[in-house]
Amino acid sequence: MEDKSNIIGIIFDFAIHLEEENHFFYNECALKVRDKEAKDMFNFLANEESKHRDIVINLKNKYLMDSDEEYQIGEIESGNISTEVIDKDEIVEKYDLLDVLNRAIYVEKQSIKLYKNLLNEEFPGYVKDALRRIIEEEERHLSILENEMKSVTDVGAFVDFREVTY
Repeated sequence: MEDKSNIIGIIFDFAIHLEEENHFFYNECALKVRDKEAKDMFNFLANEESKHRDIVINLKNKYLMDSDEEYQIGEIESGNISTEVIDKDEIVEKYDLLDVLNRAIYVEKQSIKLYKNLLNEEFPGYVKDALRRIIEEEERHLSILENEMKSVTDVGAFVDFREVTY
């Protein structure tokens, strides 16, 4: 059986990796899209994901250094969470803004699912409090993206994401 701290470290590392991937994805979207509102939204989301990464790193360090406490950790239902790496170049080359928004919505839902699964584990209160805050922020991001999707489709506007600036 693996050492508990190794398992917990792997779980936190997965969450850190997810936040880094999300940051990179949103940053690439912001660099490629021409629409100023979409660019601003993607820049905002990239910065938010970077903050989440820092929060998870701090949680990992604090939790793993907390050697006086005994916590048990069950199996994370990782089968319910995609570990697929996003091919950002493919997104930019092949998809329009609606496809990118759909992908971003999927990314946020996967993050929410991960953090909700982590809430079911026996972590100390400060970890659960931080996870709840991250979930709230990810849900806010999801709402932003869904509203953007609605505004793009309601207006009948279509922005070709392949119209990139170099």
